[in-house]
Amino acid sequence: MTPAGQEAAPPPPRPGYVDALTGVRALAALWVLAHHLNAVVGPRVLTVGFAGLEVEITPLLTCGWVGVDIFFVLSGFLLTRQLLDAYDSQARSGANRRFLLHRVLRVYPAYLVQIAVLLAVAWAAAGTPPAWVRHLPLHLGMLQSVTPAAESAINGVYWTLTVEFWFYVLLPFAVAALHAASRRGGDALARRAVGLYVAAVALTVAFRAAIVAAHGAGQAFPLEWAARQLPATLDVFAAGMLAAVASRLPARAAAGSGALVAVGLAGIVAMLYVMHRHYLSYWAGGPLFYLWHAVTAAFAALMVLGASRNGGLARTLFATGPALYLGDISYSLYLWHLPVALWVAALVPPAGGELAYVAGAVAAAVGISALSYHLVERPVLARRGRIEDWLARRRPAA
Repeated sequence: MTPAGQEAAPPPPRPGYVDALTGVRALAALWVLAHHLNAVVGPRVLTVGFAGLEVEITPLLTCGWVGVDIFFVLSGFLLTRQLLDAYDSQARSGANRRFLLHRVLRVYPAYLVQIAVLLAVAWAAAGTPPAWVRHLPLHLGMLQSVTPAAESAINGVYWTLTVEFWFYVLLPFAVAALHAASRRGGDALARRAVGLYVAAVALTVAFRAAIVAAHGAGQAFPLEWAARQLPATLDVFAAGMLAAVASRLPARAAAGSGALVAVGLAGIVAMLYVMHRHYLSYWAGGPLFYLWHAVTAAFAALMVLGASRNGGLARTLFATGPALYLGDISYSLYLWHLPVALWVAALVPPAGGELAYVAGAVAAAVGISALSYHLVERPVLARRGRIEDWLARRRPAA
């Protein structure tokens, strides 16, 4: 609510906005939510009946962290398109300042408010400041993932924010190279995009080989921590960037949309089953450790590209009212779902009451996330233009 007692106006429409992509955000957030709820409930084999057969769906939950990969692909896709469009119409330095300001205003407010709430709750519960306060300086600089102790000290999902934020810092350099190539035509842009993608995959594989050499194979915590750093995820972001370039090349808006969405989603699901069956070989340093994320991200990029063309299947899956709303609150849902899942588990122990626990955790997570969106995210987004103008007036003239 605003000081005048009226709800803040919705943020202005975003250039190039496609509602189906908002629904893809909902899919990513719900997949991560399902993964963590399954982890709290405990391991079990889950099946559903289909055409007279029992189909195991356990991998859809045990490997539900694929939602993080989808988020990374979406970031690569949407932000690359945004910066390429900005470079077409604005000076690059100004476009970069606005881009980074928008990212800070998008990420930090809900994040800082959550840290403040978690600090207050932990302090009130224990009567003393929690031990994790010593990690706050790293969190304020989005550097929580630089040490194993800090990355999950406050909230187990915060490691992804480090990766995302520092991708934002690197992205303008890559997009500048793409934009320079685009001036020579679509073919040059496509070649440059493919070259950057191949380089990103090669760098990711080399980094993963280096951390296996440094930490040894096996599911040792240092290896898992090292595999969460930005160089180990560049192939995922790069898949989204490549799809963004593909979306700018001449094509009818809905051409191939359904096929891309279907193939991409089916490929993601297939890769979940591969990971579920060969999980140990992943941490043993086998081929999956080097290529699973790249292949899965390629399928996710196909799905995102198809959704961006807004065909019938994309709208059916991702542009429903509930999907759009969950997509709008997906960032807050991502931030809040794990602490809420743990709080609800303390009140409604899942042992012997799994359905009650899951229902309570989902309702609480969505409810708190909706509050975070409407009270924190949406007011900031609605005022982003005014904040930008205020900062511009304070910046000394060149």
